[in-house]
Amino acid sequence: MLRIPYLLRILYLPVGIVLGLIAGIIVGLHAPAVAEATGWMGTFFMNSLKMVILPLIITSVIAGVGRIGDVKKLGRKGFWTLLVRGE
Repeated sequence: MLRIPYLLRILYLPVGIVLGLIAGIIVGLHAPAVAEATGWMGTFFMNSLKMVILPLIITSVIAGVGRIGDVKKLGRKGFWTLLVRGE
């Protein structure tokens, strides 16, 4: 089995992100038609993230409120949490 050095394992993701960012900028500047044609992928990715994350946030807020039991114990912080997180 190939052993990957520790530093390469740490830098693999950040370097990949920076390279992808640079490639996206270059494609966007030099071939805007390609950038527009592939723009749906970014929209799809962001919508997929929202679809996964929003139920997790709502579930965690509901579970937290349910664990407290008494609504009066929530107080001000609970009100603002529900107001901000409830969207």
